[in-house]
Amino acid sequence: MADKVYKILCINTGSTSTKIAIYNNEELEYDVTLNHDPELCRKFPDALDQIDMRKEAIYDFLKENNIKPEDLDAIAARGGPTTGIRYHSGAYKVDADMVAASKSVRGSHPMNIGPVLAYEFVEKYGIPAWNYDVVGVDEAPPVAHMTAIPGADRPCSCHTLNSRAAARRAAEQIGKKFEESTIVVGHFGGGCSSSLFVNGRLMDTSSQDGGFSPTRAGRVGSNIIMDKIFKEGYGPAEMKKLLGSGSGFSGHLHTADLREVEQMIADGDEYAALVYDAFIYEHIKDFGGLAAVVGGKVDACVLTGGIAYSKKFVDAMTEKISFIAPVVVIPGSMEMEALAKGIYRVLTGQEQYRLFKDPF
Repeated sequence: MADKVYKILCINTGSTSTKIAIYNNEELEYDVTLNHDPELCRKFPDALDQIDMRKEAIYDFLKENNIKPEDLDAIAARGGPTTGIRYHSGAYKVDADMVAASKSVRGSHPMNIGPVLAYEFVEKYGIPAWNYDVVGVDEAPPVAHMTAIPGADRPCSCHTLNSRAAARRAAEQIGKKFEESTIVVGHFGGGCSSSLFVNGRLMDTSSQDGGFSPTRAGRVGSNIIMDKIFKEGYGPAEMKKLLGSGSGFSGHLHTADLREVEQMIADGDEYAALVYDAFIYEHIKDFGGLAAVVGGKVDACVLTGGIAYSKKFVDAMTEKISFIAPVVVIPGSMEMEALAKGIYRVLTGQEQYRLFKDPF
């Protein structure tokens, strides 16, 4: 008897789009982006108010491709409620508890409505749904969370879905089991983060306190922050904008596109070259710091995300971090693949899932 083929629908909600993929076991069948009218999206007070609009778009896609919802075996959703919640890596079942928590938080990132959309298939068709490697994954030890300020714990989260999938693939490429490897991953895209995976678990990160990204500040000295507030009069909204979208390449060079920055450098812009070098310098330090946590015993260093398509960037990083461990380059995003393969491992008993209400 042939092995069962599981048809898995993956849902990844963005600010003005819903990415959809259909996998048969681990083989991709469809991968599309359902774009939503930005003006229409802005009319909704909150992402949660877009549920019906996005649900209709998903059903239209299934109908256009002659896919009956009842023929699906599982739903894999990106995201989930993260406010004040700490997750293990891996799969969590989308159930009434998770959906209630998702609906209770207004103003959250659009990706966190993924489980709400997935639960539609649970309730209507009895199809099981899970999320996988959510942003709130944090398995770091207490020492990694400690800061010098009492009561102000350091978050240890990152671009978990893509970074952990890249670490898993890198382990395969070097001939080791992911669950028996120590791997440092740098995710470089619109946001950047570095992460340390030990035996499959996320043990530390450099994200909010790591190197800067194309638009975000990353680590900035407290004295600089204080000067902006007390000397230059920056209020909460201005600081949020500065640190979250007005720093990095955007702040210095008025573009968030690495390709444009590299063209500036090719045209002889010395300041652009300095900013670019500082970007690399900061992330080199992140790799070195995470490697030091495990005494330098690292099996691979991974460069992933959209920026990892840049040969100039990859060559510069590789030159400085290859002393730590072999460098594996996995450019782009693996989010949909990571969702599908993670849930496939659950369906086939290779991984166990957790429940949202389970204590950490």
